[in-house]
Formats: sequence, C-alpha cells, structure tokens
Amino acid sequence: MSPSERTRAPRVGQTPARRPQTSAAAKRALRRGPAYQQSRLVLLKRNYLLMAAGAVAIVLGFFLLSNKEISVAPALLVLGYCVLIPAALLWEHVPGKPGPGRPGPGGEGE
Repeated sequence: MSPSERTRAPRVGQTPARRPQTSAAAKRALRRGPAYQQSRLVLLKRNYLLMAAGAVAIVLGFFLLSNKEISVAPALLVLGYCVLIPAALLWEHVPGKPGPGRPGPGGEGE
C-alpha cells in the first residue's frame, strides 16, 4: 500500500484500516515522560569504591604483566575489566529495599 492510498477514503466494500492497539506497558511508559529524564546515572560511594578497586586491579595487572608475571596478571585484568568495573556500573540503589545491616519491614528491629 502506497502512502497516498493510506490517506484516501476506503472504497466501497472495503473496511477502513484500524490503528493498532497500544499495550498497557506502552501507555505507562508514555505517561512517565521522556526516557532521558528517567535514566539518570546515580553512583553511590559503594559504586566508586568498586570502580577504584577495579582500576587498582587493572593497573596492578598491567604492572605484573610488564614484569613477566604471567600467572597472576591475567587474573587481575579479568577481575578488573569483567567483574569489578561492570559491577560498579550496574549496582544500583533501590529505594525502599533495605541494605546490608538495615532490617527491612517485618524483620527484626521494628
């Protein structure tokens, strides 16, 4: 169907084209507003500590690699690049969820 056919009135005997139904999830997403307002990168102290530990592991790994220490250096590099840095970027604070050492609702301490 060409673009000009879409705007024409339906011919005799044809039913008009229906608009597709939008899902409930799409409607909720549109009510919340633009995505750029929701995706704020909020890093806490824990995130920065993990990132710093990843950076230290990477620097130490490259230092050991330059000194021909090929047994520990690759493990440190993998730890830094594949575990600590992604964990620092992905670990997020969930409001309302208790952290370590803080009892949640229904737990002891209330």
